[in-house]
Amino acid sequence: MGEASAQSEERKGFELPSHLTAIQKLGSGAYGEVYLCEDSRNGSQVAVKWIRNFTQDPLCGKRILREIRLLAALRHENLLRLLDLPAVPDPDFDDVYIVMPYLHLDLHRVIYSKMKLSESHCQAFVCQILRGLKYLHSAGVAHRDLKPSNILVNKDCALRIADFGLARGRSNSDEELTDYVVTRWYRAPELMLLPCGYFEAVDLWSVGCIHFELMAREVLFPGKDHLDMLKRIAATLGFSMENDLGWVPEKDMAQVQGMVRTLKLPEEPKASSSLEERLPKASEDCLDLLNKFLDKIPTRRITALAALDHPYLAHLHDPAGESTAPRPFAWDFDHFEPSKRALKDRVYAECARLHPEIVARDKEWLSARGFLPQGTAPLGPPPSRAPRPPTVVTSI
Repeated sequence: MGEASAQSEERKGFELPSHLTAIQKLGSGAYGEVYLCEDSRNGSQVAVKWIRNFTQDPLCGKRILREIRLLAALRHENLLRLLDLPAVPDPDFDDVYIVMPYLHLDLHRVIYSKMKLSESHCQAFVCQILRGLKYLHSAGVAHRDLKPSNILVNKDCALRIADFGLARGRSNSDEELTDYVVTRWYRAPELMLLPCGYFEAVDLWSVGCIHFELMAREVLFPGKDHLDMLKRIAATLGFSMENDLGWVPEKDMAQVQGMVRTLKLPEEPKASSSLEERLPKASEDCLDLLNKFLDKIPTRRITALAALDHPYLAHLHDPAGESTAPRPFAWDFDHFEPSKRALKDRVYAECARLHPEIVARDKEWLSARGFLPQGTAPLGPPPSRAPRPPTVVTSI
């Protein structure tokens, strides 16, 4: 099979609006494939995420809906945003296309390339991640899956945090977090000792791991599993049964202490594995901020706001880039059982926000199923089928 026919087979079913032309495939992941496309209306390049049969896995489908809602609502220069959700062919659609700004690289590719990375580059990247997190956390949203491959950068070093499918709000903080939550190498120790909802602190631990990786150009804690992760964390940071478990609720203390005793974690860092040894050229301010990111007590871990004021980053202070959300992100749409029909109805409603003309096009289908009251044409499902009727997308 020739290259052209292989590409044609790979894109079978890939149906873009007429103004978008696929140039090349950028990559693929658990939730879809991403293509670089050109927009003939203005000559710009965009990234289009194609999720085939998005309702096949209800959990995946709900994550896609969350990502669409977050991308549409969040407005910050260091967070990826939604440009378009192209009109679906009919209300019983299978595939979803998400159009977003195109950035040239992700941070993983930058770190493991031959590009020279100065300390100023590292500071600029970490500062932009923190600006994005400050805004995100102020909106009541934790990303929960920060890692270099989820952070996109342009050739001018402009950075945007991407992939919000695992994000949650404070109202979800009691959910069980054992299923996934943060790729293992960037996972905070509290999630391995006692999976529970420590909100912003989980993201700040990940920032510490990414900060180290930018400086050293190697993974800080490349653990093979949870137990190996905890051993590696203790080898670099030490682990005190008395001092590092103060955040654990009394009802869970015996269980967590038993686990820690079994692992026989060293109280002091191993000389060859300490941060100072692994980053011999790092400044005192750099190491101090790293230690604050990697505080093993989540309630004491530095916040994005405080980190931006730290002496290591203070010279990059920019009030315009360090904005907060004007209001919390509304998670009320998220409380439903993700059946195939429920997912399609809700994503259709999101599409109708941007393309209200599809409601008139699909009036017969919608009316037959009770979505359109006689004589009216609201956008998307009525309150009985969706958490709230769709309205014009607004930023937060």
